[in-house]
Parts: sequence; structure tokens; C-alpha cells
Amino acid sequence: MIRPQLNTKRDLVSLNGVWNLNLVDNPKCSEIKKVAVPSSFNDLYTDEEVRNHHGEVKYSKSFKVSDSLLGKKIFLHFEAVSYRAKVFLNGKELGSHETGYTPFEFDITETVEFGKANIVDVYADQNLSAETIPQSNIVDKDWIFNTHFPNVIFDFYPYTGIHRNVYLYTVNKTYIDKLKIDTDVKGTVGIVKVEGKVNGSGSYVELNIAGYNKKAQLIDNSFTAELEIPDAKLWNVGEPNLYDLDLSVYDSDNNLKDEYTQRVGIRKIEVKGNEFLVNGKSVYFKGFGKHEDFHIIGKGNCDAVNIRDFELMKWINANSFRTSHYPYSEDILDLADEYGFLVISETPAVSLNFKFTNEKTLEVHKKVLVELIERDYNHPSVVMWSVANEPQSQLDCEKYFKTLVDITRSMDQSRPVTLVSCFAPNDNAMHLFDVCCINKYPGWYEIPAQIDKAKESMDQMLEAIYKKFKLPILITEFGADAVAGCHSLPGEMYTEEYQKDLILGLIDVMRTKDFVIGEHIWNFADFRTAQNYIRVNGNKKGVFTRERQPKMVAHFLKEKWNKPMINNQ
Repeated sequence: MIRPQLNTKRDLVSLNGVWNLNLVDNPKCSEIKKVAVPSSFNDLYTDEEVRNHHGEVKYSKSFKVSDSLLGKKIFLHFEAVSYRAKVFLNGKELGSHETGYTPFEFDITETVEFGKANIVDVYADQNLSAETIPQSNIVDKDWIFNTHFPNVIFDFYPYTGIHRNVYLYTVNKTYIDKLKIDTDVKGTVGIVKVEGKVNGSGSYVELNIAGYNKKAQLIDNSFTAELEIPDAKLWNVGEPNLYDLDLSVYDSDNNLKDEYTQRVGIRKIEVKGNEFLVNGKSVYFKGFGKHEDFHIIGKGNCDAVNIRDFELMKWINANSFRTSHYPYSEDILDLADEYGFLVISETPAVSLNFKFTNEKTLEVHKKVLVELIERDYNHPSVVMWSVANEPQSQLDCEKYFKTLVDITRSMDQSRPVTLVSCFAPNDNAMHLFDVCCINKYPGWYEIPAQIDKAKESMDQMLEAIYKKFKLPILITEFGADAVAGCHSLPGEMYTEEYQKDLILGLIDVMRTKDFVIGEHIWNFADFRTAQNYIRVNGNKKGVFTRERQPKMVAHFLKEKWNKPMINNQ
């Protein structure tokens, strides 16, 4: 599956807009409501029963198709439905999908009807368990988030719904189905390696990039090609040079059957010693953990919010972010490609608890990992894979994670693999990975209100982790809650002054270590969580408010991060 696009051989029709919503298994809310797609439904209404409904819901929409689509293959494509989806068209079940952040689609050529209205029904639910990714609805008395409402074991709200775009798209009977791009750099020459698969009866594929052409014969419906671009403009941090790779599929009579354009960023990623290299030069990560989260729309994809976020990250001189704690919309990755930001792409395995995992949990984890890599592989901005965030990796988990690491490396030899841990150095899996990503909160969850001692703790912790694993370390979470407008001198917890002093103080410690390759503050912006006594109307660790306005620390970070984006500390 490749991402749908509109061109001379492919049609693309959006099914976004207003759908009908029915809370199927909630007798207290039986009325059919209007719902926006894409969005989470939870914050659209005034009824608490609806807001906190995490059972099954039914989305429905009526649509007609143009006669111009006759004779073509027609697909119904969903970019994401959280968490599970079962889809029907005109009463016929098309299939289902589990894990809420990766795309899926159905061939509806034989099911869709012309000349009349078609009805698509999507049954979605957010019922999580020990066998889902992420897990939830389990009780571990030793875990900090065991009193959440709703009952989730992660620190963000479990929004439900059709969160991303829904499309109808068409192709001819012969079409490109899979596409994998690898790049390399040899001196001033950019190397673009292309692998693909064609469905149907094609004969050959013509490839063109920057005026350089290649003809690849189809063998068992597959093709490979390698193109060289002299004096290539490389994709780099803050230098988002992109090329259009145009592919055209022909039959044996030289008739054009399909075409597709894939954007390509030529770059090379390496981890050598204590350095993370892009095109042979050391890069220091400056940025954030983030969330897809905004007022009213929840996790619904919104181009305006996405652009605002990138403009703020650009303003503050950040150069990177992690898709904590799930795959983000491909629209966000497109923007990262275009803005020149480094991205750590992460699976939805947040707070994985090995007291409750079983073989089904691992199978689901493997499934979503494969779907993530297949979806994000061709984005130059994606420079590292994260298989999980804050698992209970102090427990017996080496075999579990080795399975995931082996899958990742079998699919991609060009990017490093990481695990984001909050238990290092007492971590039983970190030795399997290329980069050690660490979440630690001295001065907040540990040693609260004591910044000097927090800095000492950070120093000791970094030395201990490096001594054990001998891997470059990226601090992927640290920080403090601050309620916007709350001030005190001297700074106290929850004030903007305390947040600023703690974050800047911990950064100073990190930058004394030549094995630390970056600093990702938690979080980019305040976000909604399940209700809990440790949260004041959500998580307030944002450098920006949920409305995307700066807190005090943002101005100081802008100055601290004002060095060139390609820079070793």
C-alpha cells in the first residue's frame, strides 16, 4: 500500500466532513449525533456520558460516486481509526483493522454501486486490554497512573474516532502498489535506490529524478533501479532539499498504465561512537516530545494546528521531535520533510507492562511496528525508529524486545533503532539498541523542588547509564509542570520560574557530557489527560500552552537554541 494521490491516472475523492455518530452500546446516549471527520468525538459534545464513552461507536456516511470511475479499481482508504475499526459498505462487511494510528484500505470495486447512494458504516472502539498496543484497563498497584479516569496506564487522554483523512481513490488495473526508497551519499553524488511492486500486467517502469532517467523491467511484478545524481543537493537538518521521483508504468505495447510521484530527500544516517551523523556531520538534537492534541478536535488531524506547531518549533530554534507515543499523521511527516526536522518515529507501545503481556500482545506489537515502518520508510525526516516508550523494562523483557529489534533491522538497515526507557541503568533490554533514549524527571517526580540536587542526580544518572551501555544518550523527556501565569520569586513548583530554572539547569548538565547527543523537553505543548489527582486539567509540562502560546521558558530556550541547527552542542 502506498499513500493515495491525485494525478492523471489516479482519482482521489475526500470523504471528510460531517458524518453521523451512534454510541452503539450506550443506552444512555441513543440519539444519533453529527460528528466531524477527522476528529475525536469525545470533546465535541456537552454530555459527560459521551465524552468518556470508550465502547463501540458507529460512524455512518452516505456518498455517491461519479460515472467517470467506472472501469477502474476503487479503494476505500482510512489513514487511521482509533483503536479498532470494522467497516461495512452497503451492509457488506469489508474487513477490520487493529491499532489506531496506521492506515488501512479495502478494494470496493465490486461492492460500490453507481447511480445511487452508498452507505459506509465504521464501527470503532477504544476498548484496551493487556493484549492491545497500547495496553490499558489493567491494575498495577506499583504504577503511578493507576487511579486514572478513564482507566488508562498512560498519561494522555484516550481519544476515540476517525482521526485522519478518509478517501476514495482509483487506479487502473495495472498500478504501483509498493514503493521503497533508500538513499546514500558518495562524495558529491546522491544515490537513490528504488524497489517497487506493480499489480496487474505491466511490462516496465520508467523512473525520472532531476532529469536523470532509468528504465526498469518488471520481473514477477517487481522492479529495482538505482539512480545517481551528480552534485546532489542533500536533505539535511534545516536544509530540506527534496526531489520529485516520477514513476511511470507501461505495458508491453508501451501504453502508460499508471504514474506516481514520490518525494525524495537524499541523506545518510549513521551512529558512530558517541555521535549521531547526518551526511557525515554530527548533529545535536534540540526539541521536544509532542502529542497530537488540540481543543475540540482531540487527536483529529488539522493542517492549521500542524503548521502552527512547526512555525513555533522553528521560532524556538528546535530541530527535532519524537512522535510520542504513537505514529503521527503523515501530513505531519510531510511537513517535517519540508521544514527539515529530524523525527524519531515511535510505535503506540507506551507504558508496556510485562506483568500482563502475552503472545497476543507481542503479535499486535509486531503488526503495528511493521505497519509503521512500511508507512514512514520513505520520509527523509524519519531518522530513527523507537519500538516503545517507558516499558517496564526493569522486568524480564530481553526476548520480547529482541524480536522487535530483529524485525526492524530486517526491514531497514539504514536507520538506528532505539527504546525510550525510564528505568535505565536498571534496564534489561537497552543493550539491544543503537541509541539510549532516556526519560528522567529529577526536580519533579524525583527530588521535587530541589534544583541543585536534581542537577547532581542527572549528572550521576547519565554517567551510570553510559558506563553500563556505552551508547550515545538522547534525553527524550525531562521537565516540570507550569501553570501559565503562575509566578513566584524564588520559583516554586508549578510556576513558570521553576519550570524555566529546572529545564535550563538540567540542559547545562547534559551539555557537559560528550556522549549526550540531544535534549528533548517534555512537552512541546500542554495536553489533555485522563482525570487524576496529579493532573490539573491536563498535563502542564508544555513549553507552550495548549493554545500554542509561549510560557516563560520558551523565550530562554529560543536563546539557548539559537546556534546553527547543524551543531554539536
